[in-house]
Amino acid sequence: MGQKITLKRKPLRMATRWISYRKRLKRTNESLKYATHSILKFLKSETMDELADVFADALRKLGHKNFYLELEEFPSQDTNAYCPGTETNRTCFPISCEGTNWGFLKFKGSLPKSDQEVINLLCSYFAASRTKLWQKEAIERKSRMGQIIFDIVCNAAKEKGIHDICRKVVQEMSRNTSLPWIDIWEVIDEKTGKTRLVYKSGDASREVIAKVESGKGLVGKAVRKKRTLYFPDVTKYPENIQVSTESRSELDVPIIFDEGVLGVLSIGSPKINGFKDEEIELIEILAMHLGVLWAHQNLLEQTKLEALKDPLTGLWNRKFFSDRLQEELSRCKRYNTTFSLVIMDLAGFKHINDTLGHLEGDNILIEFSKFMEQRIRRSDILARYGGDEFIAILPDTNKTEALKLSFRLKREVKEAFQKELEIPLDVDFGVASFPEDSSDGHKLINTADERLYDAKRKAKLLKKEALTPSVQRILS
Repeated sequence: MGQKITLKRKPLRMATRWISYRKRLKRTNESLKYATHSILKFLKSETMDELADVFADALRKLGHKNFYLELEEFPSQDTNAYCPGTETNRTCFPISCEGTNWGFLKFKGSLPKSDQEVINLLCSYFAASRTKLWQKEAIERKSRMGQIIFDIVCNAAKEKGIHDICRKVVQEMSRNTSLPWIDIWEVIDEKTGKTRLVYKSGDASREVIAKVESGKGLVGKAVRKKRTLYFPDVTKYPENIQVSTESRSELDVPIIFDEGVLGVLSIGSPKINGFKDEEIELIEILAMHLGVLWAHQNLLEQTKLEALKDPLTGLWNRKFFSDRLQEELSRCKRYNTTFSLVIMDLAGFKHINDTLGHLEGDNILIEFSKFMEQRIRRSDILARYGGDEFIAILPDTNKTEALKLSFRLKREVKEAFQKELEIPLDVDFGVASFPEDSSDGHKLINTADERLYDAKRKAKLLKKEALTPSVQRILS
């Protein structure tokens, strides 16, 4: 009878385990080889998309197909980021390195421990490579944006006037960046946030613009706060006035010079959280340069204005009047309308200077100027023509209306100066109208001047006739 042969189970199990171990070791070595190869590819990737493709290709070479890569555009510093999907039948790996999180890698079902270790390694290197690439791109973006801002400032500095400078800034920013909505607002009142639109890209209704100008929106808030305000999602701010229906985030940067808010550079993006930190920083630099240009233009305008003002009375001077007269002539010829010219002369002013002194005479000229400014329209142009002579342009006023105004002012001047200053001040007027008297500016002035001296001669005759015969003989 033959001997029965039985195999011992323990050596068989050990052999099976050994084979399994060798297979796992081989797979791990292959995985590490693929991982090392992929890590080298990570370092060579030049764009975020290329890096993501290399990462996905590495996972497929490791034999994984059912995975989902969920990446954020910007990194997060949340070290306790929750990996979604772990409560279901999924395996989730955070894509993070040294506290910088980029998103998650998700798999259906569970994975062997050895695979998890390799994938964790890949995720860490992928996150590190993505961070490095993001930092490189940020530096390149900042450098490119810095050059754009430098060019914008240089081109804007060539313009004359606030409107032209703002127009150039908006146009250059629109041309050189992907920012679709750029507006510049001039500040009217810092306390209320009231503004006036200077220039904008894109269209908006007059009603919407008026709401922003009233100071109620985000632009007005930036004016009152006197600092940059970033609204990552404008729908979460009830005070938002939707200038563009497609705008999702908004950046409002005050244009400040010498602690005064001159304007606001307002930029909208179609994306939620559409502005990167380095972009905000560079736009603030642009606003700072714009503030210097703005203040410089204000100073130039003020200097020009002072050069066109009479230093004693603060009225327009003869040069400004001459320029404005030509403009009014052109306007009236173009639109077939009329205007009147009125020359005024203070009667007996030489006697006031001789008896009361030139200082008192200057005070009377100042008071007369204030008096006249309060009684003419905002559209009228009043200037000191020389000495005690004043001249005014009255747009859309015919000769009859101008004469009525002259008679009324003559009476009011006499009454006011007698009552307030106890000085018997009188004023004579000469009136000429376009086109009735002439269509030439010099001829209009000469005509008005002749009529002024006719009025003065008549006034002297009336005074002389009012005197007694004996006094008339002495004066003659």
